[in-house]
This record gives sequence, structure tokens and C-alpha cells, in this order.
Amino acid sequence: MPIKAVLEQIKEIQRAEQDGGVIHGVVKQSWASPFPNVGIEARGANGVYKATSNKGEFEIKVPVGRYVVGISNKTYSKLMH
Repeated sequence: MPIKAVLEQIKEIQRAEQDGGVIHGVVKQSWASPFPNVGIEARGANGVYKATSNKGEFEIKVPVGRYVVGISNKTYSKLMH
């Protein structure tokens, strides 16, 4: 691979690390319908990031890192890895 191409890839990786990323998904009940009125929380070394959803869909912007994601509503709480 030419050195110029390698340097461009390194720049892209560095940009991605600065911008962070997005955790997104849909929280569904056991019978596959979206879970309404749910809170989503991502816990990592850089802090706690939260989102809420009336339809089960969520998107949380986070810095680069590892996270434990949890969901909750008034009657249900669960941590996922």
C-alpha cells in the first residue's frame, strides 16, 4: 500500500477518535414490539450518556470507548453489555 494511502487512513482514524461515535438501536419487548416510554443509558469511563424514547428507538452520541448500556422504565430495568 502506498505511503500516501496509509497516511490518509491514519488521518481518518484520528478524526473518528476525536468525533466519537453513536450507539443506536431499538428496544423491543419479548414479543418483538417496540418498548414504549423507555430510558436508555450508556455508562463508560468518560461518563454517563442518556436518551429517552417513546417508541423504543434511540441514538446516543458518545466519545470513543467501551460502554455498558442499560434500559429502564417505571417497572423494568436491565443492563446489557
